[in-house]
Amino acid sequence: MIALGDFIAFLCDVVFAYLFFQTTESSDFVDKKRKIVASLILLLTFPLYPVGFLQEYAGAWVRFAWRFVVYVGYVLAATGCRMSLALYASAFCATVCTVCHSIFLTPLTGAVLRGSVPITGIPLVNECICACLVNGFSVVVYAYVCRKLPLRQVHQVGRSRGVMVATITIMSTYLKATQLPLTYGEGYTSMETTVYFIVLQVALLGCLLLSEHYQRKLQESAAYRFQAATAQTLLNSIRHRQKKDLEVRQLRHDLKNHMLTLRTLIQSGEEAGALEYIDSFLGQGGQKEIQIRTGHSLLDALMEEKLAGAIKHQAEVHVMLDFSAGLFIEDFDLCVIMGNALDNAVESCLGVERQDLRYIDIRGGTNANNLVVTIKNGYSGQLHGENGVFRTTKRDKELHGFGLDNIKRTVQKYRGAVVTDMDKEKREFRLTLFFPLDQEQAGE
Repeated sequence: MIALGDFIAFLCDVVFAYLFFQTTESSDFVDKKRKIVASLILLLTFPLYPVGFLQEYAGAWVRFAWRFVVYVGYVLAATGCRMSLALYASAFCATVCTVCHSIFLTPLTGAVLRGSVPITGIPLVNECICACLVNGFSVVVYAYVCRKLPLRQVHQVGRSRGVMVATITIMSTYLKATQLPLTYGEGYTSMETTVYFIVLQVALLGCLLLSEHYQRKLQESAAYRFQAATAQTLLNSIRHRQKKDLEVRQLRHDLKNHMLTLRTLIQSGEEAGALEYIDSFLGQGGQKEIQIRTGHSLLDALMEEKLAGAIKHQAEVHVMLDFSAGLFIEDFDLCVIMGNALDNAVESCLGVERQDLRYIDIRGGTNANNLVVTIKNGYSGQLHGENGVFRTTKRDKELHGFGLDNIKRTVQKYRGAVVTDMDKEKREFRLTLFFPLDQEQAGE
């Protein structure tokens, strides 16, 4: 019969695996029914606990292989992701579970793992206390992994990642196989041996989590540098364009004065053809497809540059934005924030076939000592994300998928906030930016 602690451990492991794998990027063809059926696969880890031949006869290597295969089957069935990501995610998750169990699988703490420590005079109470101690530690580790190391941040499994997980997996499983005979044997084992095993397992767990955290920081840093370089190039391009626009306006002003003088001279001769040509010249504005006036010249040029593609493809674009209070934001940061936001809006808008969903609506201004900008756009209904976190649909995920993170990071420099929301019925995505203003900025 399965003990209470073992049953709680089984539930903890199943819930952890389910929540951790839920953060994997899911393919569009995986429906809810398939995910529900796939979730039942996780229940196949039940024989790993003291209820059957796997616990009684199989060694540590066989039990790890069983857990690993079950996890791979679930990930492939529930998400439809690449095999490399499924193997990596399953090995990572199975290793975390193995290490958490093995920390208590030592010669002197094995009694706590089995729930047989005589803390009180009531066996059931003793078992409950031991179960809380063992699984409480696991819950803390599982919560950290799900929150700090979600799979949505893994866009590509490189060689270094695979070697790291494989090495720690082999070491932790070997250590568990070494502990088992000592833990369940009859011989005496010293406190030094127990501490040795605990320290080794904790060190392996720390290496696994810190190495993965480091890998993700490297990937995020590379993506940020790529986007920073792109933003700087865009900023230089916009400044060059502003300079050229100013030169063109100055030249046009001079030509206009010359034409006005010429028109007056020719008008005295009643030359209708010349007048028609000159009137046509004076009437043509040489206007851009869209003219935006937000009170911030750099933002005007940036929005005209980014929204031109949407207008070219017959998307409805509406801009009612007063950004005159946002002059305190550095030009580079403004390009990172609005450049990424507009890129996402245009890409999402142009990805839909229905004409009524091909729109971008940008509104904002000062409100209650805040500078607020809201960007709304239609989307195809295949936007991946939940709880305010959305995943990229681009093929090159190694350097993409960080746009929203970069927006949030840059907005936070100005004590601001970013709120994302989507209306599935209207198929509308909304991005709202909040910049707090001091009294002087709010009054400008």
